[in-house]
Amino acid sequence: MGRTAHKSDPLRVPPMRPGKDQGLSWRAGLLAAGVTALATACGGGASSGASSTASASTYAISGTVSGGVASGVTLTLSGASSATKTTGSSGTFTFSGLSAGSYIVTPSLTGYTFSPTSSSITLSTADVTGTDFTSSASSSALGGQRSLCLWRGRDGQP
Repeated sequence: MGRTAHKSDPLRVPPMRPGKDQGLSWRAGLLAAGVTALATACGGGASSGASSTASASTYAISGTVSGGVASGVTLTLSGASSATKTTGSSGTFTFSGLSAGSYIVTPSLTGYTFSPTSSSITLSTADVTGTDFTSSASSSALGGQRSLCLWRGRDGQP
């Protein structure tokens, strides 16, 4: 002759009896221990058949770097959150676990320029793919030294 705990009457839970009531739900155990506020605040817990899993949607931004160089390019994410990734041999990258919001992805590698120089992205309902960049060797790849110096002898001849 047992008693049943009801969500509407949480204080009428019988105390647990060692060896007999080991099958009571976690809610009944909490109530028996005097933790009624937790069970009430959680909407009755698992024993009432209710389940609550609050999860925020997360998204991803992905793309590819191609052209003069694909591997070793650093991509910097800024905006709603920030992160960096480095491309592997295939030139691909993915920023995952992002919340909805506005972002900017910027590629960089010394000695190279990229087109576009950055990409603005808004995540709201789905992942964004195709954030692609094309790299080309920069004219400053020689460390910014682009002048040609010739040594001239005393007679002015090279």
